[in-house]
This record gives sequence, C-alpha cells and structure tokens, in this order.
Amino acid sequence: MQLPIEIEVNDPVKRLRKVVRSLEDVPLKRVKLYAYGTKFEDDRRTCDYELQDISSVDVHIKPLKFMVMVLLWKANLKVAVKVKQLDKVKPSLKFDLPLEGYFFICKQSGMDEDKSFKWHGIEMGDTIEVFKGTISR
Repeated sequence: MQLPIEIEVNDPVKRLRKVVRSLEDVPLKRVKLYAYGTKFEDDRRTCDYELQDISSVDVHIKPLKFMVMVLLWKANLKVAVKVKQLDKVKPSLKFDLPLEGYFFICKQSGMDEDKSFKWHGIEMGDTIEVFKGTISR
C-alpha cells in the first residue's frame, strides 16, 4: 500500500512517524521508518536521509504484543502468556503438552496450531484452553 504524504525537507522524523501513526491508527512506538536500508531516528530530520521529491519510505509497524490466558488441562491452572498477533499458536504456548495428543480451544472454536493468533481473532485477555486428545475434521 502506498500513502502519499507531504512533508517539508527539514521536518523532524518524529513528525513523519506521527503522520503515519494517525493514518494507520497505531501507537507511535510501533511505527518504524526506513529508506535505502537505513532506519530513521527521531532526533534527525528528513533531509538527513537525502529524501527527494517523490521519495519512498518503508513503514514497518511492529506487531502488537498482548496477554492471553492459557487454561491447562491439568490442575485447572490458568497461566498468563505474552504473545504477538502474528505468532503461531503452538510455538508461543510452550507448555508440557500431552504426548498422546492435545488441542487448543478459544471462543468455542478449535484452533489450528500452525495459524497465528490474529488469524484466530484472539484478543487481549482471551482464554485459550488446552485439552488432552485430538480433533478430527
């Protein structure tokens, strides 16, 4: 996606990040800017990066981290786990999983462990349950 933005040559990088933040509605600390492989620093000006008319700037938005609750199949134990939206389920939930099989459920739906939390629509504070056994489709 390309977003045309007008800035002045001497504008601080932080101003450019704020413009991007307002367009994308994400916290400023998650917005990172790059051009020609160089990361922009807030204490510099856009002219320091030799940008010219119709220059392109790469915008990277760091994935959101949030807490989910994991209810383990044993001992009715609920554990808070910090995850990123784009993380896959299985590698993020590093618990002693039953050798004979297990599956994850959230919001009454089975979860594909090779899909991301975002793909499953998981949000801050959701509870993911771990069950012993398998699911067949």
